[in-house]
Amino acid sequence: MKIWKLSADLDKYDDLCPKTPFTADELQAFDGRSLKALWKPLNVEPMEQKKKHKWGDYPGFTIPVLSERALQILKPLINNSSEELELVFDEKKYTAINVTSVLDVVDYEKSIYKTFSDGRKIMFFRKYAFRECEELKQHHIFKILDESKNKPFVSDAFKQAVEENGLTGFEFELVWDSEEQSVQEKAAPATTGERNHADATGMPNEQSSTEAEGLAYVGDLDDEVMAEINREIAYARKLFWIPKYSEGKDLAARVYKAVDKVIRTGRYPRQYGDVADVAVGLGCLYGHALVTGYGWKWKGVGSTAEDAVFSVVSPDENWVNPCMVYLQKILDGENENTTLLLYNMIEKTMEQKPERKLTFLT
Repeated sequence: MKIWKLSADLDKYDDLCPKTPFTADELQAFDGRSLKALWKPLNVEPMEQKKKHKWGDYPGFTIPVLSERALQILKPLINNSSEELELVFDEKKYTAINVTSVLDVVDYEKSIYKTFSDGRKIMFFRKYAFRECEELKQHHIFKILDESKNKPFVSDAFKQAVEENGLTGFEFELVWDSEEQSVQEKAAPATTGERNHADATGMPNEQSSTEAEGLAYVGDLDDEVMAEINREIAYARKLFWIPKYSEGKDLAARVYKAVDKVIRTGRYPRQYGDVADVAVGLGCLYGHALVTGYGWKWKGVGSTAEDAVFSVVSPDENWVNPCMVYLQKILDGENENTTLLLYNMIEKTMEQKPERKLTFLT
């Protein structure tokens, strides 16, 4: 049994956006609840205004969108897991698909994930594992409880229907293969220390620099994690309209402006499920600003390797910025937006020697 994460091919095909941007509350409503009773036909337009567009069967949008042909082919598979919402678009007939099946099917013992400072809310999954249960087999498109506002998952049957019928614009990322997992378990059963359970938060608790003296571990992030961080950076650049050449102080200034706008308006790019997702994207950008501006490095920092925090660390390993949780606290209103001020202070701060190594700088 295979499970895939569904996304749109934005490199080859154009994407859509609502003519009137969604409010934060409207975005939050795409969490699996039924919207059909209150839904009014939504006017949409191309994300980029240009002379000629290339439309696939699955354009990018806040939630899944299917062409008339794709809907006809896939409806027998998704009808019990979603509802159709009407879109109004001049160039092509599309229908939005609100996924209403939010399943409790994650195998947390075999999944690898990081949580926020509360130790409960999952920041992101590094590796998904699912329980091969009847509930999972009954749904060909679904979301999970921890990511109810994020991109949906689909079954192998869904993917095969798309490919066999030549539907365009779909991208599939294999996130779980039950047979591969079974082989891996037989070859090398996981130990407790190799898993990220709920007690291994991966993010710092509510602590100041002086409380962080227990941090004794700093290590390089593996290639898989760095690839994910780089994908987040590229994706956030696109969503916040930040050019590739922007690095260092210029990038920090653009992050500051993006954070300020989210705080002032309560709005953020529709592709993000919630503020936690925004914090990850902007946090990765801010970390990249410190990397390119001051030569800091992405590292894992914690009391042990198992609870290491994804952070950027100064070359001498004196200073640490846990950039994702730093941005989360700012966006949640716990801290002021000090992103640009902190960036400007770092040059002088790096000349100082703290009382202990790995001192948090936030």
